[in-house]
Amino acid sequence: MDKFLLNVLTNPLSKDVIETKRTNLLKSLRIVDDDEYCPVTVGTSRNIVKLINREFFNNLLELPKVKKGYLADNPNILAFYMSNDNVIYINCKAITETSRFLNKFSAVKIKDQNLKLNIQGDITRMVTYILEHELCHLALFKYAPDLSKTETTHGDTFRTLVYNLFGHGWGDFAFVHLGQYLQSGMSKAKFFELLNRPHEFDSEYKEEVYKRLWDATTLPNVYRMLRPKSGQGRNKTRRAPKKRITSSPL
Repeated sequence: MDKFLLNVLTNPLSKDVIETKRTNLLKSLRIVDDDEYCPVTVGTSRNIVKLINREFFNNLLELPKVKKGYLADNPNILAFYMSNDNVIYINCKAITETSRFLNKFSAVKIKDQNLKLNIQGDITRMVTYILEHELCHLALFKYAPDLSKTETTHGDTFRTLVYNLFGHGWGDFAFVHLGQYLQSGMSKAKFFELLNRPHEFDSEYKEEVYKRLWDATTLPNVYRMLRPKSGQGRNKTRRAPKKRITSSPL
């Protein structure tokens, strides 16, 4: 595993290879529909984890358990990894809310956003992205534990790994924090307060995420959020000037 991680950290997969692997994963995924309260069930999530391990990690990971759970101090997180027990917890309520969030905000354009979000209603793909992210935490916690002494959990090595292996860019990190950005009223100071988790986010992370969200707050993006869905009005609309809005579009 050490050799695998070293190779990935120095030799990123191409976008085509990543998308081919992810497409193969989603095509072969067995959906377990045994929980009416969870759009992506524990059983489905377990199968996603196994397929990510097969397609991207060459079956080298010690697979985690997958259970339901949520963080009391951050209940909006879809999933999180607990290294002490080697468990990934999935948050059914947050997944349900994110499904609605995607329908409204997936068309927002953020710089360096590489992951596909504009597939209507495809919450399974979104959960796959999240589980890719969590398995990178697992890989570093279990196979490079000394990093936790020198870097935050979303530090440079983690960001390199999740980008090189899965193509997650700065814009994808930013999209995850879009709700907090709107909650902050686009205030940098308030946004940084919401991300005030020193063991999770370093200064570079907060700066890069905020910069991309700030740059994305333009009238064309608001139009994308509010425009009619496909087929509900085909008249061409004159493109709005790229002017920044000064209040939350919600």
